[in-house]
Amino acid sequence: MEALLYRFTLLSSQACQDKNFDPSSTDDLMKLFEIEAYKSWAALELEQEKEVKEAAVAVQQAEEYLESDMESAMDEFRRFEEEMERMARSELESLERAAESARKMGNLLEKAATIASKKYMEAALKLVLVLRNPPYCRSYSLGDTISICNYLSHFISLFKLCLNGRLDTIAEWWFLTNAVTFDFRIICVMDHKVYSRRLAFMIPLTRR
Repeated sequence: MEALLYRFTLLSSQACQDKNFDPSSTDDLMKLFEIEAYKSWAALELEQEKEVKEAAVAVQQAEEYLESDMESAMDEFRRFEEEMERMARSELESLERAAESARKMGNLLEKAATIASKKYMEAALKLVLVLRNPPYCRSYSLGDTISICNYLSHFISLFKLCLNGRLDTIAEWWFLTNAVTFDFRIICVMDHKVYSRRLAFMIPLTRR
């Protein structure tokens, strides 16, 4: 293109200086200008097409990279979600097992307290009936009655131990001149409720 411009400059100078200059001599130069311009345009179009293709390839690669990153992030999120669900399910099952175990233990303790309280009351009532029978009253001395008191105290301690501290028993007795008075109060805590039962009786003493 520079060579054509140089020739065009020379022809222009010649046309200005030579009155007999033939204008048709520039036709070949103009055709060469046209061909060179077409070549430049074609080269520019090819360069643009190449750049467009390269840009499309770069966009495609960026989309593939972004899609891969998104898939990796979604996979990691799904794994995290599954792990959290598994941990929550395991913790819930553990809490359910603990609650069920506590419920069963509470039922067992309640049944044990009920049975033990019933047995205790039956034994105490039987003891009262036996001690109030006149033949037996005459055979008991003050020392025998004290032994009975010790036995009852030991029985109460064992009864409280069997219930793991869920039962509290208050027992009082008074020694009079001719009798010993027993006053029992059984306090049992079950299901956040307090149950109280009282048993009082008097055993006459005989002097030997």
